[in-house]
Amino acid sequence: LGEEVSYKLGAPGRHLVQNSLAVLAAVSLMDADLARAALALGRMKAPKGRGERHRLDVGGVGAALIDESYNANPASMRAAIALLGQAVPGPDGRRIAVLGDMRELGVEGPALHAGLADALMAAKVDRVFAAGPLMESLWDVLPEEMRGAYAGTTAGIESDLAETVRPGDVVMVKGSNASRMGPLVEALKARFAPAGAGAGDRQGRELA
Repeated sequence: LGEEVSYKLGAPGRHLVQNSLAVLAAVSLMDADLARAALALGRMKAPKGRGERHRLDVGGVGAALIDESYNANPASMRAAIALLGQAVPGPDGRRIAVLGDMRELGVEGPALHAGLADALMAAKVDRVFAAGPLMESLWDVLPEEMRGAYAGTTAGIESDLAETVRPGDVVMVKGSNASRMGPLVEALKARFAPAGAGAGDRQGRELA
């Protein structure tokens, strides 16, 4: 870039750091204001379905929900799992991955789903909830102690997941848009809405 720039990102994730460096490189090539661009990156917030964070009220105590439900492919799935691994649960809390199918992967689909097991173990994920026919390949290779619940549809894991969440947990939900993980996010936000929240807040309050 030709000069030293210090900046903070408004959302976590190594993949976002890499993207931000590309943005700053483009700004520099255009001979635009690098300092202003860096400040703008600090105001960036993860949008709905792409890393937006919410606070869940579980028995009067907080848990965290990371909404990555908009889309998924092998690279973005691994990035989201790594981000979950960087999250610090509260006392007695756990890292919980809730994963839906990655679509349109062709004949390699089952193997690519099963291959996520190593990323989940590396991220020290405590429980995995999986939904969809392709995710069964992952479920089959998971260690017993990591298994939360599996079903062929998202609706099939909703009740088990809701009963599992406890104070201090960090829950990350991700899958292809067609796997319908978004409604599961909304169900969690509605069930664990902060006490006394207004109608807008019940759609999920972002964690500070």
